[in-house]
Amino acid sequence: VDQGALPVLMEMAGSYDPKIRQNSVAALCELTSCKDVKQQMVDQGSVKALVLTGLIRASEDDPETCTSCCKALYNLLSTEDRFDEIVQDGVVWALTAMLGLGRKMRELGIMGLCNIASHKLGREEMSNANTLKALINLATTRNPTLRPPNDIRAMCGTALHNLACGSAKDYREAKNHDVVRANATDVAMGSEGAEVQVARMPKQRDARSHLMIMTEYGAIRAFSDLAHLSDAGAKEVCTAALAELAANDETQEQFVVEGGLLSLVSLSLEEPDFVGTKVAW
Repeated sequence: VDQGALPVLMEMAGSYDPKIRQNSVAALCELTSCKDVKQQMVDQGSVKALVLTGLIRASEDDPETCTSCCKALYNLLSTEDRFDEIVQDGVVWALTAMLGLGRKMRELGIMGLCNIASHKLGREEMSNANTLKALINLATTRNPTLRPPNDIRAMCGTALHNLACGSAKDYREAKNHDVVRANATDVAMGSEGAEVQVARMPKQRDARSHLMIMTEYGAIRAFSDLAHLSDAGAKEVCTAALAELAANDETQEQFVVEGGLLSLVSLSLEEPDFVGTKVAW
């Protein structure tokens, strides 16, 4: 790597020769297991190269290359101090695309999105129609040929939970910060403190709008459905997400209309230890 191997491997990964392409991507994938190398890989553009090679150029025509690229992208998610760069280089789009591949790649894609949704910037990138529809459709489809096993559906629920609860947390933090800023300005500037609070309101609405976007694409229906899986962990996270949507004044009406309240009532009648916690009810 110190002698310049990364740019060479990334260039060869785009070769028209399938063997050269597969070997180059396999080497890049191996390098993602080296902690000391991962930061250099991100800094030198490996994420973009892997996305382009594995999910745009190769994809179904070269499943071996596609698989290696997907594994490498997943491994790079844990690179220290490079999360922002990884997200900006298109990893959310790549993970979303992986949801439409085979079971193993689908699992990596969902686990990757679970991790992405644990970060504020990741939630910003995930709150798009393409990703939300892919997750929700995968979790709720009734088509027997497309419907994944319940463990995959439960993983979708965890990713959506992280997005919903994280977005609600972002809003509360923004709101509290605005109150502190406004109060502090009141002391120093008198009535102009209100102007500071109004100027910062778009950041609050951004955080809340993520919940609105999720609702528009069927998140309430998805959480209601997934909360009744036999998996105790899925019940707990989906019930917690339903509670956030029930508590948000922008989503409350839709929550009732789409049966979220009925789901909470139904869950409250189940064994408490199995559901997880009563606080969400």
